[in-house]
Amino acid sequence: MSVHASEQSLIVDESADGMFRTEAMLAQEAPQRGALVRLSPRWVGWTYYLVIGLLVAFAVFVTLAKVSTYSTGPALLRASAKLELVTRTSGNVSRLEVDIGDAVEVGTIVARLDDGPQRAALARAEREFAAELRNHMLEPADAGAESAVRQRRQELHAARAALEERLVRSPGRGVVTEVRARPGQRVEPGDLVAAMVDGESPLEVIALLPGSDRPQLAAGMTMRVEISGYRYAYQSLLIDSVSADVLGPAEARRVLGPQVKESVSLGGPVVLVRGRLAGAEVAIDGERYRLHDGMVGTAMVQVRSERVLFALIPGLRRL
Repeated sequence: MSVHASEQSLIVDESADGMFRTEAMLAQEAPQRGALVRLSPRWVGWTYYLVIGLLVAFAVFVTLAKVSTYSTGPALLRASAKLELVTRTSGNVSRLEVDIGDAVEVGTIVARLDDGPQRAALARAEREFAAELRNHMLEPADAGAESAVRQRRQELHAARAALEERLVRSPGRGVVTEVRARPGQRVEPGDLVAAMVDGESPLEVIALLPGSDRPQLAAGMTMRVEISGYRYAYQSLLIDSVSADVLGPAEARRVLGPQVKESVSLGGPVVLVRGRLAGAEVAIDGERYRLHDGMVGTAMVQVRSERVLFALIPGLRRL
């Protein structure tokens, strides 16, 4: 060990004294023939391991992760306590007493039909009744006068009822949401004049989902609704009921009313799915906006879920 150390020190000392020529030293340090040459950059090595890691992660993902299938279709918002105010007789609308957004009470007059003949008949019946009543009071024992009073009273009640039929009244408290008639319009019995809702009643969602998804839909499932104009502001609710039958487009419009034809387009058989919103507001960027009867959107219901691997290679389901 001591001999080796002395030899090393001798070489160092002689090198310091210039024992070896500079050319010899450079030749010794130069690469020798047959030495390994590094052609690839250093990042190639760790990239290889990164690719291997990604492949392993992808294999785990397609094996364990699941992908969902949704039944999607248009949806309508309806007030659950909506009342439609219709006419009881034919005539021309002479005056509208309310406008959209007005609060009404029980018995509030919403619209009037032309009632000139009815008012004239009522005035005549009142005069005739008053005359027969005076005659009866002058001769209380006259049976004919008493019979005439009863007849005139019936005619008076009929005239008042006929005049009342020319009025469209609110059957309860609420807020007017629609006014369909206009002054001078001709209406027939049963024509819609206006609609009102109870301001405190919850909104109902009626979704028209593809009829082919009917076997996979049931009450209690979760439905998600996106209101048109409010992207990504989803409203989640539970399904209350699913129609037993699959309806054609014409039948669905008949069941839901003529408003459906104007609001949504139906391309095939549908199934009606109903649920109630927990609240009547939607939040966008920190602001809250109130939802109203008649608004439309898109409804989605998750009907099944499967692994990504089976979705990519369906034949593996049979294994």
